[in-house]
Amino acid sequence: MRYFALLGLALIVTFGCKPKEEGVTVKKTEAEKVAFIAGQGPYSEIGPVFNELYKWLADKGIEPAGPPFGIYYDDPRKVPPEECRYEICVAVGAETLGDSLVQIKEIPEMEVASLTYMGPYEKVAPSWDKIYGWIYKNKYEPAGPGMEIYLNSPEKVTEDSLLIEIRVPIKKK
Repeated sequence: MRYFALLGLALIVTFGCKPKEEGVTVKKTEAEKVAFIAGQGPYSEIGPVFNELYKWLADKGIEPAGPPFGIYYDDPRKVPPEECRYEICVAVGAETLGDSLVQIKEIPEMEVASLTYMGPYEKVAPSWDKIYGWIYKNKYEPAGPGMEIYLNSPEKVTEDSLLIEIRVPIKKK
């Protein structure tokens, strides 16, 4: 999005984004280098992994280059919780190197369906249903695992004010 001001009025002009429908937007994301910890187990128990990743960043003096996010490879309604795979990530600078605890990879530019949810983490599931319903209804198909980008922190806002951007990589059918 590009923002322009004209005669004191803010006009929003969107380039490259398709119109919202049912709260879902299609957009392109930029490629980014991320530090991540891969894991397996119930998604509801990943909080300590974020703490571990941020401790690693602090110990190495690395500033995150964006909000933290999770990549979720399995549908917890179809895969037993102990078998659900995930990666807990944060964007980092190009010079960052991984080690035995934290790996580094490039996430490519991609087209995604995006939906922003506000509320407690444990009530996000209906938003996942909504975005996948929108994808199939609009003749797209998933082109990779879904992601949750955590736009604020439970340490700084109330549970009802938590913001999560859900992204699902897509391609036209």
